[in-house]
Amino acid sequence: MSEISTTAPGQPGPETGLLTFPAALQGCNVLVWGCSNKEQLRSLAEQIGPQGRLLPSEEASDCTDNSCDLILVTDQFNLLPDKAALLQRFFRLLKPGGELYLNTLFADRRIPEQLRLNPAAGDPLLRGALYNHDFRRLLSAAGWPDYRVVAVYPHLPEPDQQTGLGMVAFSRRIIRTFKLSSLEDICEDYGQVVTYNGTLPGSPHSFVLDNHHTFYTGRPERVCGNSAALVQETRFGKYFSVSGDRSRHFGVFPC
Repeated sequence: MSEISTTAPGQPGPETGLLTFPAALQGCNVLVWGCSNKEQLRSLAEQIGPQGRLLPSEEASDCTDNSCDLILVTDQFNLLPDKAALLQRFFRLLKPGGELYLNTLFADRRIPEQLRLNPAAGDPLLRGALYNHDFRRLLSAAGWPDYRVVAVYPHLPEPDQQTGLGMVAFSRRIIRTFKLSSLEDICEDYGQVVTYNGTLPGSPHSFVLDNHHTFYTGRPERVCGNSAALVQETRFGKYFSVSGDRSRHFGVFPC
């Protein structure tokens, strides 16, 4: 999965840096990890509606396995020492078809431990930033063989924030992945076609899955098996028509 610097339509810019959330949240059970901004939480609660449930991170202990439709993760993720254990927990908490949606800072290389543990080296959010490919490996180990990049923004720290980290390039990434047993670790071609029907509230003309997939209303699109699963086996399924299954394989999908 390639990654490009882009802003997906409808997504807040990196200056918000607190909480971003995807569409189709009505009636969902949503766990928010790391945001205490009351205005943003109020806005999220309005989108969820009375039939759903919003759980801030301090109430995460109330969640049981397979109980969450969506887990939203913010910069606070970078402050945790055992990110692998947290991702494994998130995977358990999500329902089948549930989504992990993460917005935080990443590094273009592994930050040396002596810098990562040294408060004098700079901002703790930067010192705790994962190398993006190590994040991919942690996701895979936790149960997610595929993830999608919604947007990437270059992040230029203030000089006093990066004291010992000047050799590292940082970026803010919005990433989504879904708990689906049908996902494979690369894009495979099964000859499937998906069509967005335009009925998602607020998105009459198009639907953005990630920074490589914008589906326009009524226009059939060839997709890999993973992309077909992401719109067919999740809460987005009722907004799409999918043609074909996995009974015939045509090799690697030409991404």
